[in-house]
Amino acid sequence: AEDGEAPVFVSAAVEPRDVALLQRMVEFYDRFAERNAGDQALRLEAARARSRVGAIHARLGSEAWLFAAETAWQEAIALLSHIDDRDVRRELAAAHGGLARVLQRREQPDLAAEHLRTALGLLEPLSAAGDRGALLARAEGDFLLARNAELRRM
Repeated sequence: AEDGEAPVFVSAAVEPRDVALLQRMVEFYDRFAERNAGDQALRLEAARARSRVGAIHARLGSEAWLFAAETAWQEAIALLSHIDDRDVRRELAAAHGGLARVLQRREQPDLAAEHLRTALGLLEPLSAAGDRGALLARAEGDFLLARNAELRRM
């Protein structure tokens, strides 16, 4: 992102000793997002908090955690969709990408493809303008979309 914040995509397995720490982080981000979702000035940070919650839940990996991750990414998308005082296309694309990854893991490739296409559409004007971060994110999105197509054929 323009402020130096990188999109959060986490897929590595979690060591049991890290679960408690990650759960405390989720609680913090959940509280922050709940308190600030209605504040236009803090809505972007609340959306980022929801994205972090989604990434943490996805990292925990069980079906219940993946469902929670899906919900958190959907909430981040909803928050970002209501920000109109700044350009949040990159953050919104990252949220759609995070949700798509979770949907792939939950074996919902059609819905995942829809979110990947949305992310790519959001990134297109940024990458066309030469934004290197958007170019990289588009390449990742194209890769995930191709991988998703392979999963659908299986």
